[in-house]
Amino acid sequence: MDNINSTLINRLSSKILKLLEQYKSMSIKYEELKAENTKLLELVENQKKEIKELEEKNKILKISNTINLKENSKEIKLKINEFLREINKCIDLLNNK
Repeated sequence: MDNINSTLINRLSSKILKLLEQYKSMSIKYEELKAENTKLLELVENQKKEIKELEEKNKILKISNTINLKENSKEIKLKINEFLREINKCIDLLNNK
């Protein structure tokens, strides 16, 4: 009878140790995923800010284009093209993130 009890206790101890190892492993994985999630949320927030800034620049460009199109149209077109190139660079940066 003692032999059976001893065997059962050994099996139970072995299973408990395996469970503890799995718990430790899962805890580490959870912390890694939690950190990655935080990092991704920050990235999304930064991209939202950049998009909003680009939308504002685009709005300003549209307004200036309609107001000043008649005056110094060549200079204005060059300036608008410069802004558009800047916006395109920002969009490319956003797409590459």
